[in-house]
Amino acid sequence: MQNNLDRLILLAVILLLPASVFSQGVTDSVVTHYENNYVLETDSMRLKALDTILSRYNDWQTIDMSGKLRANGLPVSLSLKLYMEKGSDIILSVRAPFVGEAGRIEICGDSITAVNKMKRVFCQESLSGILSSYPGFIQDLQSLLLGRIIGFGAGELSFANANLMEIGIRENDSGWQLIQPGIGEMISGLSFAFITDSAGRLSDLDFNLSLVSDSEEGAVTKTLNYGLGYSYPSSNMDITIYKGFGEDVNEIAVLDFNSIKWGGSRPSPLKIDGRYRQVGVKDFFRSF
Repeated sequence: MQNNLDRLILLAVILLLPASVFSQGVTDSVVTHYENNYVLETDSMRLKALDTILSRYNDWQTIDMSGKLRANGLPVSLSLKLYMEKGSDIILSVRAPFVGEAGRIEICGDSITAVNKMKRVFCQESLSGILSSYPGFIQDLQSLLLGRIIGFGAGELSFANANLMEIGIRENDSGWQLIQPGIGEMISGLSFAFITDSAGRLSDLDFNLSLVSDSEEGAVTKTLNYGLGYSYPSSNMDITIYKGFGEDVNEIAVLDFNSIKWGGSRPSPLKIDGRYRQVGVKDFFRSF
């Protein structure tokens, strides 16, 4: 399981490549940790929370999202175009001024391909190992990119799987917090919490993993924090990516999706010819 988790994290890092490798600086971010949440103990209170949240989850088959990547240290402004087919494909294209498409990441079938067109190198990895132990990985990743709550191993939040979640109401009735209590039993040291606003829109996902290492003084525990923050200016969607250890959490970048089109058109096929050189993951990151 630990090996699969390592690969899962690596895959997520590759998918968020435009945010992590194109940005050269970080800024302090304000990460809110909500306390004093009160568990909803009655069916009617839980039903109100679920009705509010799930009313926003329309069914879909394809979607086309475009926008900008914002991050300190970027030498140029980068445009993003994200296309998804439900349960199968995720295609993320990065474009730069006067260059056109500078890179692309594709998750199609049981493989992931990342291309740096400027350096003419590409990396391709199999997903068969992850998909065999986590069949819903792609669809869960799509749900997160759409600002939706998931149950680890159970798929997108629905009335059918809501019993996995403990739902707490935030102070002043300003939204809800959802956690999956049994997640620590599945992967030791792992926990995460979803935070919504009062309209049921996802506002934060906090992902924490406790890492234990040996030292001369004995076992030392560090908490690795990853997170996604969501905001919705003018009915669009921004996703802020942050990471850090313990309380030292920094913002990496913001994916600013200013156009969301349900029923989008698939991008032109990715063409990798003899001019491109295949490299491993480490060399691919170094190419930037």
